[in-house]
Amino acid sequence: MGQFYWKLKRYLHWTNAEIKDLVITILVVAFIFGYNDKQPSFQISYWLFNFLLHVFIVTIIVFLYDLAHKVASIFMNIKAEYKMWSTGLLIGMVVTILSGGKFYIILPGGVFFHHLVVQRLGHFRYGLNYFTTGFLAAAGPLFLLLCATFFKTLAIGNIAPVLFDRITFIALYFAIFTMLPFPRHDGAHMFFANRNWFVIILFFLIGYIFMYKLHFYSLIFAVLIGLVAWLVFYIAFEKDAWVFG
Repeated sequence: MGQFYWKLKRYLHWTNAEIKDLVITILVVAFIFGYNDKQPSFQISYWLFNFLLHVFIVTIIVFLYDLAHKVASIFMNIKAEYKMWSTGLLIGMVVTILSGGKFYIILPGGVFFHHLVVQRLGHFRYGLNYFTTGFLAAAGPLFLLLCATFFKTLAIGNIAPVLFDRITFIALYFAIFTMLPFPRHDGAHMFFANRNWFVIILFFLIGYIFMYKLHFYSLIFAVLIGLVAWLVFYIAFEKDAWVFG
């Protein structure tokens, strides 16, 4: 444990390029969620307040999301580096403007992985592999789900319910979209790592937000939804995909 703490102190940092990409991602995602302030008439002062509130919320979410990647990767002696997906962010902004803020398309980007060469020396199967990087990528969305559960618990406990409900909602949407198998997204890493686990994790997240919409909150039932989706996927596709000859 002491060695892991030492590695965190040495390797847990963000480059200038990462900070730039994270700031752009935060501003764009905050714009997407804050574009429609749900007021009957437009008032610039209220819209700016609403936008800045969403900048604050999205900053928390993106920080937790990227922190999970970095901590998990350092534990495995790997470096995670965030890179935004410019095309995805642009698509999200265009959809937001054209729909008047009624639809949320969140395509922020994801992480690239590199060796921490000195830390990896002598380790079994030296080098990166799809399986390891896939689960490291999934650490971000899964950690956001746990955080969303915590924030929702605070809201249910009547602790700043409006704020924590909004944080929960955005965290869940952000987690689900990052698990889609688009370029640079965590879902792409997970899809190539293991399709079965990809389906389980994706529908675990989808199941949770579906129940969230119904005001029913249960990680256990979300896991069951993920497992049922995997079983259907396995019977319909995966079982036959491994038949050779």
